[in-house]
Amino acid sequence: MSALAKQYKSKFLTRLVDANIDIANIRSFIRIKRIGQDLHFLKEVLAQGGSIPTERYFDLFLKSFDDFFEMLDSTHTDQHSPVHTTLSRTRAHFQF
Repeated sequence: MSALAKQYKSKFLTRLVDANIDIANIRSFIRIKRIGQDLHFLKEVLAQGGSIPTERYFDLFLKSFDDFFEMLDSTHTDQHSPVHTTLSRTRAHFQF
């Protein structure tokens, strides 16, 4: 999907697709850590693309949720982005 959005050369469409991939990967990362699955499972599940490289998820998998959220805060500084909104809702919903 990311390649298709870039093919249309639309910044809006590319950012939208990247945001959706980021949101899906963030949610998957949190779920996988919470249910106690391993890093191999995470590697199978994460989607390629988005604004956050999958390697950053892998690097943070064995660290705390606080470290993960710190990375997200530094990556998405736009307070009105879909990723930031999802991140805020996720933090409010879950207690880590």
